Amino acid sequence: MRHLLTAASAALLLLAAACDEPGAGTAAAPGADATTLAAPAPTRLGDALGSAPLVAVAELFKDPAAWEGKRVKVTGTIPDFCHHQGTWFGVASADGKQILRVFARPKFAAPKDSLGKRVTAAGKVGVITLDPQHAAHYAKEHKFVSAEEVAAGAPIRQPVLRAHGAEFQ
Repeated sequence: MRHLLTAASAALLLLAAACDEPGAGTAAAPGADATTLAAPAPTRLGDALGSAPLVAVAELFKDPAAWEGKRVKVTGTIPDFCHHQGTWFGVASADGKQILRVFARPKFAAPKDSLGKRVTAAGKVGVITLDPQHAAHYAKEHKFVSAEEVAAGAPIRQPVLRAHGAEFQ
């Protein structure tokens, strides 16, 4: 009888522990795991992303003028953003060496908790020229201009994305 009570107590403890696990009691689709179920829905801002092609950030930097005026989607991690009004956020290339500045305004504002999040943004590619003074400011205060670019002392041409929508993870 004592063994039966001990076994019953152990079973109740296991059942209680299982109920405290994330996703417990939720029926999963075949092949899904608890991580898939727990993933939050993306935060969608601005317009729908649409069917523009997905282009790597590094590709935009190879020849910015070739992409100017074209609609694209980019995806990556946000290493920097406008902390004041959310007017822009950066999307890092896969190797982290280049950061595309994505202008969110006037369609939406980058969320205050953007840093480190994954994002997919869609919009029209533009090319801007930064004079050495502004480039020095951006290199000091932000990450989308490198110290090497500033040291050259010449204007810097960079691609930018004027976003119409984005999904933040």
